[in-house]
Amino acid sequence: MSIVLASASPRRLELLRSLGLTFVTRPSNIDEEAWQLDNPADLARELGLEKARAARRPDDSWVIGADTVVAIDDIVFGKPTDQAENRRMLQRLSGTEHSVYGSIALINGKTGIERCEVVHTLVQFHQLDEATLTYYLSTGDGMDKAGGYGIQGLGAIMVEAVRGCYDNVVGLSRSRLYHMLHHEGVLPPQERAHCAL
Repeated sequence: MSIVLASASPRRLELLRSLGLTFVTRPSNIDEEAWQLDNPADLARELGLEKARAARRPDDSWVIGADTVVAIDDIVFGKPTDQAENRRMLQRLSGTEHSVYGSIALINGKTGIERCEVVHTLVQFHQLDEATLTYYLSTGDGMDKAGGYGIQGLGAIMVEAVRGCYDNVVGLSRSRLYHMLHHEGVLPPQERAHCAL
């Protein structure tokens, strides 16, 4: 059985490896900026599916597509284009709770079956002072990440609380992916359940 991850994200690769799966990566390289939807959850869903569709080949058993959308009041915060935009994003997130929508799309290359689920996590930021903001921006850590920060790295200094799945904020909910794959018969039953933790 061939499993393909339609992503080059080192964070998603690490999360998927922790499930004990054998897989290959095949980044889809779709134009995410071309997608404009009013609802952030719908945007995450469509981007996850589109990534999986773009990477799919007829002989693939399962292709996994994933996307992460950060939003406040349906205003989406994508990946910053420069440090000035990253600063504006973090200033807006400062002292507030925002939503992280993470999609997981599964497409069977042989049968064409498509399945996609969206996980919703709430993240509360500390009120950021200038010294913290300047320090984080100086590292460049947030430049390739939705919302302009990475919770699994130095971005953790800005986070006060997480309500929901932490992995979802990193880039891929292992728990949800496990149950989706288990439903499709890809992962064995309970003896592998510990992998999702």
